[in-house]
Amino acid sequence: MLPTKNFQTGIFDKAVDISGETMAEKWTTKKAACSQCPIGCDHLVYIKEGPYKGAIASVDFEPLFAVGSCCCVNDMAAITKAIELEDRHTIDGISGGVIASFAMEAFEKGVLSKEQVGYDLKWGDGAAMVRLIEDICLQRTEAGKILGLGTRGAANHLGKGSMHYAMQVKGLELPGYVVRGLKTAALGFGVAIRGGCHLRNGSYSQDIKGEFDRLTQDKPIERVKSIIKDEDVYTLIDSYIICKFTRGIYKNGVAGHAEVFNMVTGFDINSEFLLNRAQAILTLAKCFNLREGATKEDDYLPEREYTDPLPEGPSKGHIVDKKLYTDMLDAYYEERGWDKQGVPTDATLKKLGLVSFVKQSDVHPKEKRRYMPCL
Repeated sequence: MLPTKNFQTGIFDKAVDISGETMAEKWTTKKAACSQCPIGCDHLVYIKEGPYKGAIASVDFEPLFAVGSCCCVNDMAAITKAIELEDRHTIDGISGGVIASFAMEAFEKGVLSKEQVGYDLKWGDGAAMVRLIEDICLQRTEAGKILGLGTRGAANHLGKGSMHYAMQVKGLELPGYVVRGLKTAALGFGVAIRGGCHLRNGSYSQDIKGEFDRLTQDKPIERVKSIIKDEDVYTLIDSYIICKFTRGIYKNGVAGHAEVFNMVTGFDINSEFLLNRAQAILTLAKCFNLREGATKEDDYLPEREYTDPLPEGPSKGHIVDKKLYTDMLDAYYEERGWDKQGVPTDATLKKLGLVSFVKQSDVHPKEKRRYMPCL
């Protein structure tokens, strides 16, 4: 399920050209690691010849899919150059590529014109993709300025039905998973506090590992509880300021976290305390979003996920059923102790020790405002 052609499909017929195996064999120059890490999961690619000679970037799956398969580009040199441009101009690697793929679809549909872009913008054209990324980074064309608003901002500006294929949640572009074939991830990305993010819960894992049937939306309560468990653990890991790739090493779940926390700090806390703090952090972040104008509609996916069946592959014909999604969303709110609109209740705020900071009445915005999701 590799997002391809702006998430129109999950099958990229040139995927082998940008696979991990091909990267390791032909492109990776060296591995690198964060400070004190013995693993080194960073893969540095250096382009030694051609029009992008000298380009160097850390290439991992997420930015690779975004400027690669999502734009139908299989040229690793162009992909590396695009990621380098994003890194140097502090543009998120996922967002930059998904914005570019949105632009390609808008261009194909006549919503974005050649006059605005300055050149043809076609699927699979690596040179055009690199040029567009640079235009966005430098804000040097009309299209670059429009797309610099992000996918949601650009769709709002362009109109003409383009929000349908603006692949974002809460203004944040979706990561490298096609959720029409990963139904637990569908809700996980929808409710993620900062938008369509794979780093606020790992709900795709349950689908991929077969814990749930990835093609149906059955067992909604079990899926909701699984998502919440992941969100709480991810929130703890963020609070520790440690790598999420370590999340699988703790025995006995959160009890293992408490054991390690006590060993490191000398404190004496238990798993219940940690879970309460994780839930308090996430609930306070939700209150921030609500105060800044977020509503229940911001916990929904792009319309494409509900209406456009996948055209090929093992998930052919599948969509996310919107009614079943809404039922799961309501169940998620209830499990979190939030009301039907996703607003934390006073009882929940009291339970989490947040009443001195916020009351339920504080987070009902008087008007819909343009807001920035909590990071």
